[in-house]
Order: sequence, then C-alpha cells, then structure tokens
Amino acid sequence: MKPAAIIACLFVLALNGAASAQTGPAAEQVRYDWNRDGHMDKAMLVESNEDESVSLHIHFGRPNGRFAPPIIATNFAGSSPMIGDPAHIKLNAANSIVVTSSHIGIGRSKYEADTLVAFRGGQMKVVGYKIARWDAFDPEAATSCDVNFSTGRAVVLHTSQRRTRVVRHNLAPVPIRNWKMLPELRGTCPAYD
Repeated sequence: MKPAAIIACLFVLALNGAASAQTGPAAEQVRYDWNRDGHMDKAMLVESNEDESVSLHIHFGRPNGRFAPPIIATNFAGSSPMIGDPAHIKLNAANSIVVTSSHIGIGRSKYEADTLVAFRGGQMKVVGYKIARWDAFDPEAATSCDVNFSTGRAVVLHTSQRRTRVVRHNLAPVPIRNWKMLPELRGTCPAYD
C-alpha cells in the first residue's frame, strides 16, 4: 500500500469516528451482559475535570434491575476536543468495549488509539490496544501497532520500511483498574512513543 493511501485511510477512519461520536454523558455508554449472569451491564465514559482524560465506569447489573457500584478506571484514555475528538465508546462485533481516543487537531503529530476491554477471568480487562500515529507533513513517518494481550502478539507497520512484522511480547490482559498505558508497550509498539 502506498504511503499516501495509508494516510488517506487513517484520515477517513478519524473522520468516521468524529461523525459517529455522540455527545453528552448519557450518550457515551454501551450496554451488554458481559458477565453472562442474565442482567444487563453498562459501561460509560466520564470526563475528568482535572485533566484531558476520561474514566471508564463499568456497572454490573443486579437482579432488581439496578446496577452495582461502578468499577472505575481513572485516566483511562485521553480526551480533548481542542486537539482531537473527545474519547468515545462503542461495542465491537464480539460485544467487547472499544474506547477510542485521538489527536487529530492542532499540530503535525497525529494519532488514533483504540483500547479493547473484555470480560476475562471474572473481571473486566484490557485485552488489546491499537494505535496509528502519523506526521501530517511526512507520510513516510506513519506507524501503527495492534497489540493483543491475550495471544502475546503485536502487529507493527512502519510505512517508511513498507513492511508489516509480527512481534511477540509477554504482556498479559490487564484489569481495567490497573490500566495506565503500560511503559512495557514502548518496547513492543513503536507507535506508542
């Protein structure tokens, strides 16, 4: 794939995310029975008042139709309308939670990142992280990385090298309360820096 085509694809992905994002606290939530107990659960993003981030709140449903107190992952993703889209949340085809954050506004360094959350081992865990980073003025500087914490594999694409490679890693799924953009990702995923 040509570098210009990759940049165009990333731009379209960013625009699609902007077009589909909803606003308001009630709009930024998804529902599914993740723990398969027969009661609907919900996940929502809550904006921080102190910094440009959102917290992920997951409420498990109870038999009485109400929700248990939330499991909260603070500073889960960046969110700044000034430099990109506010973070948003959706379900993928497998009903796992996808939290998308981006920096596509001011400056030449751009990125879009998806954090994948699923119910594993009795709790909600980060099971995947995908990031695409590019320079608005240098299409050859684009890099992307798709890290799967469950399989121990990451797929890395360097536009300048015109190749994709698979990297093995020892990172395991991370309980959402412990997700802090792992420094270990730097060695696995060059787009993370």
